[in-house]
Formats: sequence, structure tokens, C-alpha cells
Amino acid sequence: MHPGRRRPVNPITLGNLANKARKYFTGPADIWLFLRVAIWIVILPFLQRRYGLDELLRKITPRNANNGIDSEKATVFVNWWLGRNFLMFKPTCLNRCLTLYRFLRECGKPVRIHYGVKQKNEAGLEGHSWLSLDGKPLSPEGDVAGEFNETFSYPPESE
Repeated sequence: MHPGRRRPVNPITLGNLANKARKYFTGPADIWLFLRVAIWIVILPFLQRRYGLDELLRKITPRNANNGIDSEKATVFVNWWLGRNFLMFKPTCLNRCLTLYRFLRECGKPVRIHYGVKQKNEAGLEGHSWLSLDGKPLSPEGDVAGEFNETFSYPPESE
């Protein structure tokens, strides 16, 4: 290509991007949800330092559920932001679970959050968190619950 000339933009790539954006951003409410997810992820580390796990989960559990948020869009937005892997947008299982727990509960989904440990090697343990809905794990890695000894879940079974 001649120096100084710009490469032609691939219209198929731009078209795919536009189609994806149209699928998930159908109105101002979707843009607001996208931004709310980002804000939530930014403040989450501060909340984690301020509160113990029980209190944090009580505080982040929404009082009003089923407010019209699309759970698929919420999940896509959470995964998109955490996929940036920049500053506080770290794709750890804890960040993903706490954020998805908050937004899926807000969608009216009765998800539960679980924490567990397993022996990593002779010297230590490995921790993991995951969500479940109706007793089935919601995990991109598949059913990891059987690999870990569950140490805590919220809300308790009785709720």
C-alpha cells in the first residue's frame, strides 16, 4: 500500500459491530444499564473493603426485583466490562459473581451466590465463587460446584 494512503475500512466488520450494538442497545434504558454496570464495577472494590461478606451481600441485594431489566443484556454488559481487564475491570470470579448477582437479582432472577475452596497443592487452597439458579450452576466454565467444597452461600436456603 502506498505510504500516506489509508487502508480501506472493512464494511463487513463495521456492519457486524453495528448489528451487535443494535441487538443490545435498543433504547436509552439499555445505555443506562450499560453505564450502571460500569459504575457498579468501579465502586465494588471499595464496598468489598468496607463491608464483610454477609453485610456486603445484604446491601447489594436489590429490594425491588423485576424492574424490566433484560437479564441477557445485563449478563452481556457485565461480561463485556469485565473482559476489558483494565484497572478495576478484572475478570475474577468474585467480581463477576457479585456484579451478576446484583443485576440478575434486579431482573427478578432468584440467583444464589456460592463460595468454595479446594486443595490447590500441598501448600494451599484455591477459592472460587459461582452463581446458581434453581440449584443449577450458572458458570461459563460449566458445573464447577462439584470441584469445590462449598463454604458459604447467599441467600440462605430458607429465603
